[in-house]
Amino acid sequence: MILPFKPGGPGVLLAATPGGGIAVQPRGPLGGEVCYLVFNAVGGEDVWLGYGMTSGAAVTNAALPLLGGESPALPCPSGSLQVFTLAPQLYFSARTQMGSASLSVTPGYGN
Repeated sequence: MILPFKPGGPGVLLAATPGGGIAVQPRGPLGGEVCYLVFNAVGGEDVWLGYGMTSGAAVTNAALPLLGGESPALPCPSGSLQVFTLAPQLYFSARTQMGSASLSVTPGYGN
């Protein structure tokens, strides 16, 4: 069953650059599966979103994939609006290949 997205806390805005950035933890639900609404609105750049239970893990996981390799990061193409179902209370960090972009992450429930 598809449910409309319902915010469960305030969103955060991440600055994505080639060097990566700091990790932030949006305030949201404390338990269960949490949906995160991710919007890559500004900058015209694709973004790789890293996440983890600690800020260090999120920054490390915001890794660009190498040809034929693996990356734990979630791809967020320019202009995309996506919902990812993940664990609660995660940290997020973002990275681009060349330019800069802004990525909005809002915790909540639904698709």
